[in-house]
Amino acid sequence: MGVDLGAGVDVGAISPSEAQKIHLGSEIPKGVYVVFNRILSRRFASSIIIKQEEVIEGVIEQMQSSGKNVTARYILDHHWLDIEPAYETQGWKVKFYKPGYDEKFKSYWEFTAPKDN
Repeated sequence: MGVDLGAGVDVGAISPSEAQKIHLGSEIPKGVYVVFNRILSRRFASSIIIKQEEVIEGVIEQMQSSGKNVTARYILDHHWLDIEPAYETQGWKVKFYKPGYDEKFKSYWEFTAPKDN
């Protein structure tokens, strides 16, 4: 059954995977994936650390090259960096680390490739 989010006649309950596809496709700009993919391909190893600040800088540059001005706050407020499900679907194990109340370190992702790659 095709999913129409309310405008057409073919409306019914959607599956979790359909909801995830709609969410991932409509919320996160392609430029965000471009930034992550560049970093992952440049640093490919069994485990890759990517700092949040370098991604934000890259996304801002990527969006500016498309004629769109965004800020770090805008990127975070719109959840553009919630990329874990998309990369996990592609086989990566992704963990995001951010400091707790009494910790002092910069937020980062750890991408781990499957053992067979």
